[in-house]
Amino acid sequence: MHDANAYVFTGNGSLPPNPLPVQVTDRRGRMMWTVSIPPELAFPLRPTEYAEICSQSMQMSALVAQSKNHRPEGPTRVGHAGYYSMDPYFMDVAEAEEHGILSTTPAKYNAFRSRKRQRTCTTSLTYVLERTNAGLGNTLMMLWMAYGLAQKEGRAFFIDDTNWAYGSYSAYFAPPPIPDCQPPARTQILPCPHQARHLLVSAATTSWTFGHAFEDEFEDPYQMRVMRQEPIFHLARAGYEALFHLPTDDAAYVAARKAQLQAEAASPSETLVGMHVRHGDRHPWVFEHHEHYIPLEDYFSAALAAVDVLGRSVSNRTITHATILLASDDPTVYTTAPAVPANPNASTTDATISTVAAQSRARLDGELWKGGFTDAAFQALVASDDSVSAHTTRDRLIRSYLLDLKVLGEASEVVVCAVSALGCRLLAVMMGWRRAVLEKGWQNVDGEWDWTAIVW
Repeated sequence: MHDANAYVFTGNGSLPPNPLPVQVTDRRGRMMWTVSIPPELAFPLRPTEYAEICSQSMQMSALVAQSKNHRPEGPTRVGHAGYYSMDPYFMDVAEAEEHGILSTTPAKYNAFRSRKRQRTCTTSLTYVLERTNAGLGNTLMMLWMAYGLAQKEGRAFFIDDTNWAYGSYSAYFAPPPIPDCQPPARTQILPCPHQARHLLVSAATTSWTFGHAFEDEFEDPYQMRVMRQEPIFHLARAGYEALFHLPTDDAAYVAARKAQLQAEAASPSETLVGMHVRHGDRHPWVFEHHEHYIPLEDYFSAALAAVDVLGRSVSNRTITHATILLASDDPTVYTTAPAVPANPNASTTDATISTVAAQSRARLDGELWKGGFTDAAFQALVASDDSVSAHTTRDRLIRSYLLDLKVLGEASEVVVCAVSALGCRLLAVMMGWRRAVLEKGWQNVDGEWDWTAIVW
């Protein structure tokens, strides 16, 4: 966006028919900019439109700053400002409406309807679940982080599932915490800039909301390796604690399954080890196996080594038996899991092991695809979304995944998994910083990488 094609609006003409940043002039004649979203457009917008708003907002911000500083005309240069840098030339949509620069949005175009007469939120963050984003693990991580970010910034938090690939959010989760205020008109909900009173976050805007500026702001610069990630970890943990609650029937099943497993390993000499094995189209990062999968024997060797650390260094007890709670998107894993690790001498523990499915077999049957989950198979399922069988398969797939995470993350003392899989990184968040990181209860078998929420 250069001077020649910047959209200039003074309040006397017509606004563009598509959503985009516009250059405006306030009552004092000062050049400013804001974002115009026609109220008649459906909410939420298409993911590409939100991404385009963010990209053009950066250009518009630089353009107006260049003009205000009387710099020579030329290509607009976009710099990298700090995460909480305030653009003095940005006018929030609500402010533009208050000053008569933009027309006030009719009440019928509020993003959400409420039967209660509540005040409009002063500031908010809306997380939009998208149809094109098949990865449930990525969705959960970004959702949890968005909630944690909203809490840190004092924003009311909302979830929009209008176009979610998996259907209704309430079909899989208990209702999220309800703010004591209503969202604003949908024209005021912006993906960028971050200083907007009402922010929208989705998979399409991840690189802006959780990009390098976010990492620079939230990573601990005085620490090394995974310890730098602690502030970001706690944002995700806040989201997990507030949002990862299942509907009544599934929650009751998880509670009963956890109680059963923990009763069977009640002796101090026994422990539960969660093992998460992702196949399908998620291949390891480590070069040795990046075209295939990490051998199951490696998982079991890591499990015994982790049990050794648990007994000797963390809980100071002798562990003689470990029950492996196995969860995988690939049904063949359950029938090919080894009885013992390939290299028993990798650990000094004398513990024996036995393997059970994290869920009971009755709940797993028919819910997994041969070879594991792939985006192509899921997109084919979405394409046939109008069929009863497609709905049933989709619902079983997502519920199976969530139940596995719940049982593994909340019942296990130790978890072994591959960091390349987002489900693995979610399990660390569920275990908590102390247990997963400080006590090394979360063990990665995919190379030397540490826990991270964001991978670019």
